[in-house]
Amino acid sequence: MSCESSFPPLPLAFEEMTKTLAQSPQPPLVIEDYPDAPQHGLLCRIRHWKVEGRQNEQGTAVSFLPSPDLHDVRYSATLNQGRAETRMTSIRLVIGIRLDCFHPKIATVSNTSIAMVLRHSALAVCLSVLLALDQNSSQANAQYLQNLDRTRITNPATNIQYDGYRYKAVPDNRAAWRNVIDLGRTEIIYLYYNCYYMNNICDNVDTFLSSPRGQNLHPGTTIPADQFTYDFDTGEESWTHQSGRREKSCPKSWGKARNCPEPSTKVPFRHDGPWWTKDVEAVGNTNMLKHERDSQTKNIIKRSGMRYTCDEFPPATWVEGGSGWANNQPANTRCAGHACLDPFAVVVNGNRVSVKAEQDWQARSHKTLRDVLLSRIEARNNEFTWHDPRNPQRDTAFFRFAAMDMGPDGNAAVVFKTDTTTGMDSNHEFISQARKRGLNITNPDEDGNPNEPTRVPHSRYGPSFEEALRRMRAGHYRVVEYIPAEFNDSSVTAEPTFRDMTDLRMRSAGSGDLHTNNKTSRRFEKPKRQGEKVPAAIHERAKPLLNAASSSDLEKARGIVTIAIAASSKLNKARLNSPLRNQYRLKPGTVIGGAIVNETRRTRRDDPEPPPLLEITDEIAWAAALLAEAEADMPQDGVKVPSRNITRRAAAGSYWMESIARKGIVPWGDEPSYAVFRNVLDYGATGNGVTDDTAAIKRAMNDGRRCGEKCNGSTVKNAIVYFPPGTYLISSTVPLPFGTQVIGDAINRPVLVASKTFIGLGVLSTDEYTGGGTGADGHDQQWYVNTANFYRQIRNVIIDVRPAPPSEEAACLHYQVAQATSMQNVELRAGAGQKGLFAENGSGGGISDVTFVGGDVCLYGGEQQFTAQRLVFSGCDVGVQVIWDWGWVWKSITMTDVKTGFKFVPDYPDGSIGSSLIMDSSFTNVGTVVVIQPPSSKPGSGSTGLVLENIAMSGVTTAVADTNGRTLLAASTRLDEWVLGPVYSSSADDGTRSFSSGGKVGKYRRDSALLDAQDAYYERPKPQYEDRGVGDFLHVRDFGAMGDGITDDTAAFQLAVDSSQGSI
Repeated sequence: MSCESSFPPLPLAFEEMTKTLAQSPQPPLVIEDYPDAPQHGLLCRIRHWKVEGRQNEQGTAVSFLPSPDLHDVRYSATLNQGRAETRMTSIRLVIGIRLDCFHPKIATVSNTSIAMVLRHSALAVCLSVLLALDQNSSQANAQYLQNLDRTRITNPATNIQYDGYRYKAVPDNRAAWRNVIDLGRTEIIYLYYNCYYMNNICDNVDTFLSSPRGQNLHPGTTIPADQFTYDFDTGEESWTHQSGRREKSCPKSWGKARNCPEPSTKVPFRHDGPWWTKDVEAVGNTNMLKHERDSQTKNIIKRSGMRYTCDEFPPATWVEGGSGWANNQPANTRCAGHACLDPFAVVVNGNRVSVKAEQDWQARSHKTLRDVLLSRIEARNNEFTWHDPRNPQRDTAFFRFAAMDMGPDGNAAVVFKTDTTTGMDSNHEFISQARKRGLNITNPDEDGNPNEPTRVPHSRYGPSFEEALRRMRAGHYRVVEYIPAEFNDSSVTAEPTFRDMTDLRMRSAGSGDLHTNNKTSRRFEKPKRQGEKVPAAIHERAKPLLNAASSSDLEKARGIVTIAIAASSKLNKARLNSPLRNQYRLKPGTVIGGAIVNETRRTRRDDPEPPPLLEITDEIAWAAALLAEAEADMPQDGVKVPSRNITRRAAAGSYWMESIARKGIVPWGDEPSYAVFRNVLDYGATGNGVTDDTAAIKRAMNDGRRCGEKCNGSTVKNAIVYFPPGTYLISSTVPLPFGTQVIGDAINRPVLVASKTFIGLGVLSTDEYTGGGTGADGHDQQWYVNTANFYRQIRNVIIDVRPAPPSEEAACLHYQVAQATSMQNVELRAGAGQKGLFAENGSGGGISDVTFVGGDVCLYGGEQQFTAQRLVFSGCDVGVQVIWDWGWVWKSITMTDVKTGFKFVPDYPDGSIGSSLIMDSSFTNVGTVVVIQPPSSKPGSGSTGLVLENIAMSGVTTAVADTNGRTLLAASTRLDEWVLGPVYSSSADDGTRSFSSGGKVGKYRRDSALLDAQDAYYERPKPQYEDRGVGDFLHVRDFGAMGDGITDDTAAFQLAVDSSQGSI
């Protein structure tokens, strides 16, 4: 190995130095030892060398002394009075020299002597390199060790020793140890990426953390899985650790060798929203993302301003990055978006419009992290006296990291820390020796001596990232800086510089592409394209409330919510004890036969005024939303750390409904821009389970002058409110306007979860009240006439009310519907004292394929006439409690681990339950299948009619019993038919009435042509075409239909039908 090939920049460095000194009238030179050299002079550090020169004619001594920091590779030259710093070296060496030249007249040495000294210095370096290199391995490779070594550290401020860590970059006994500064003994610095914006970078994180190395990042230690080590030896200069790691993981040839986009690449985000495609321009092989073009002219509408460049994880600025000393533990790499200067971009106000992308946000977050760490270290210099702020590259520092999808909250990354004023309180859980991970020391170079007994450090690492984030959101930990994903003019001026941050380099771009102008914010505009789904723009109000909330805001919110929950609990309980039923009477003032009706003609009973529900004011909604975020639990699968199943939040699902082109209009809505289909993400919802989505969902519900309070009813402005997959945190009741269909992804159902500070009776409500006076029919104080609450649907969602305060006795759904309504493929989860579905009143409708989990009563309420199919009940105290009805059909009901299956008992003495038919159903581990009032054969007594048909029972105590405890039907394995109640003979001319006290009626039989393989009446769910893609659907407007209510669309509709074979 020749000196020139291993150390090519060195001769150039000395040559330039010689030229500079030769051009100076009196070229100065001072040579001093490390580390006490001033900022001027020449410092030479050479391993095992000490060269002393003769004094020259001016009496200046020349000497070269060995350096204690032998593993560094450093060459820097400060030239002339401006001290413009340039550094030239090869980082492939295990020895370092630093050369500083300064112009002031401190000493004078002849040019010849300097050249001689420099030549001798070069020779010494070359010899030293040859001596230092390991001839048996290729470890002159610019790579470094990736693990830490345990040590005892003395706190100078307290003189107390504690177990900590130190770091050596190369496996050389003569190499210097670097300090690993652990701020976490009193404060911890946290960094997280928001995967909503940094989607490809987060996938890279996920891939690495799922790898064997990612699962055991620091073998032989008890360092938490989410703790990393920042290496302050940063910079683009080739001798820095950062540059060495980066060059190995992402060499300059990476862009040409990597085929971007990769199959799993996500659509990259810009500062103004997701780009329209992930594909690259076909010409140039520059990895430039495709520009937007007009679908007809192919002219560019908007330039992408982004290229794919190399992202590596762990990053090169972290000790854990690179490929390791033995080149066998590489970082994971992936194509990720990076902003670049586009010379053809639009110029606005004299500035060329530029963009920001995920690698830009990542770079800024790393710069912020570095600055915060150094700032906190310097602020506590009495504890870290060895830290030299002028030479931070000698140290490293711990911090905590996670990648999670926080939704479109406006922040691409966040750096926060524990509050030093409150410190680490005793409620936190810390990693102790008893709970340490398994130790696995396999590589002595990487992890120490495997023969040495393992000694576990006793330092406290602080709360888990999930716990820390929860406390940060609650205001206990302080956010240091948000890295915004959206940029405006004011944020640009405050943007920090990125000197020494290699993350900003575009490896596949030329130097001209690295230039950035002042940015001008541009909102995402809907492009003029065909056949492409346009991703939703980032909503301006999507940022979490906690981002702007102070501690006093939180305390104020807690006070408001505490009072509101107490009031809501009292009112909810009163309403549940006295529901508002249908009232069958004429409106006062109605004219019949010339007479005016002033009093009730048909009154079921003299109902008192129904108990009101809590009015949720804007202040209560704000307070509930703020506390919902502060007290939200981190989703169990939301944080990307080792040994954890990783899932993403509201990612675009594969269900066709989200992506299909929307071409419908509301011809009589008097609003041309009215949106029939509205995706809640377009209105600012996040679906991440920790950001309150209540306000965003309400915006989606109410956009476009919907039919709400005091509307009574309308058919001209119906809407579909769509929920992509995700977990949507809801802090107060969301009313559903008239004619609303709530639809979720049928393949991956979204979860609507009540917050811990939820306020209201139902998470979703179709049963809203005006709060006083009379309703539209002169009786009910409601938004809509209860028997005319039409055109509703809820399907493909999971509603979880269990986190809500138990005292509120809340329900998943506060439900009131009439005809033309349905509920399908829904799961309702309730806890002790809660309800799955609470229906006070209404008319008809159907529910099917609904699962009820938990609660004191899974389904509670009454309706006129209803049909329920394929319902599943599990873990309820009471499966169904009907407090009034006319007639209800229950088919294919499955109940498991339920104390009482059906409770057909009115909640007031003179009430009654009409009749119920239960068929083709099964009951397992159920106490009593049906409980009714004692039957009576007397006409008009209000006795309940009950029919059981094709029933299977297992582990059932009693089949049918009355409220007096009398068994009307004993349990059996199978029941073909059993009838209780009045029976009317159709063969008798006078319709003879008889009464069955339980048993078969007539000649019971089923037509086999109507039965399935299980001898149940054949049925099937309404198809949702989950297995079909967008291309399988036809739109009648594509065949000429106008849908404007004026044009005759018969021919166009017929053409669509004729063309639909094989399509939907």
